[in-house]
Amino acid sequence: MIFRDVNGDELQEILYVSEREVNLYKPVTHSLAVVKVGGDYLMGWNN
Repeated sequence: MIFRDVNGDELQEILYVSEREVNLYKPVTHSLAVVKVGGDYLMGWNN
């Protein structure tokens, strides 16, 4: 595990893929942005 937020949501793994390769990971159930500033993380996702 890389990070857990106060709600218990966890970032388990970072996958580095091109836009073409993202179709290999189906179904994509949501999108997530993770920003690291210093030692802190900010997690944001679509609803």
